[in-house]
Amino acid sequence: MRHSIPTLAVLCLCFCAPHAYADDYCGDNMQQVRFVRDDLVTLKKHMDAIVAAIGQPPAPYAREVGNWTLPDSTCQGKAGYVPISVAYSTRFSIADTQQALQAQYQKDMLAAQAKGDYEALAQIAQKYQAQVMQQAAVAQMAQPIDMHIEANRDDSATIDPDSVVRDGPGFIAIRTSGGSAGAETVTIYFDRVALKNAHELASFNLMGGLVPKKLGLIHMRVELSGPKTTVEGLVKNLDVQKVLGELSEQRVVQKGANVGC
Repeated sequence: MRHSIPTLAVLCLCFCAPHAYADDYCGDNMQQVRFVRDDLVTLKKHMDAIVAAIGQPPAPYAREVGNWTLPDSTCQGKAGYVPISVAYSTRFSIADTQQALQAQYQKDMLAAQAKGDYEALAQIAQKYQAQVMQQAAVAQMAQPIDMHIEANRDDSATIDPDSVVRDGPGFIAIRTSGGSAGAETVTIYFDRVALKNAHELASFNLMGGLVPKKLGLIHMRVELSGPKTTVEGLVKNLDVQKVLGELSEQRVVQKGANVGC
């Protein structure tokens, strides 16, 4: 059962004593800023553009339903906002392709039965069996690919040159596990400032600081796990400029500031 709070009480909570509430949540000299639904709509549009720029593996792979972790607020001080935390995970598999094949088979069989076309029934069944066998062979090689994207996560690493899969201005892709003929994991870091000269770096440190906009995205971490050839194909073909286009160069760094949110 939901309980309503009188409007006057709500106004008092919002305007009469904001610092008492803010200090508990955001720390000294900062206040909590709660998001409205339009904020999350805008945020998901930015993230969707990044997902599209990364792309997806070729057929028969299909993307499964993704999972979102969305923020409900951030913290604001005089200099700016604490970077928000947002994440998206999904998996690419051939399961949806198999289901679509079976659905089409049933549809074709029903249509042939309705016409009493027994020759067509036999042809449909033969074709379906051949497709099932083909997909079974593909399934042995087409292991699922997991994708996890996280914005504004603080990261640091020393770069092993032999693990670099691809790099360039604003990004670097590093093999973080595997690398044999089987599965591997490649993690791609994007930051227009810290990784501006990524091809020269021996290490990097992606720190948040403060940002001037409440929905500011300053760096991105993309992790791809699956068959080596397919994963590295995704890394090779991803649209780096579109990803970087969703990230901001603007940030405020306050040494020693209490920005825990």
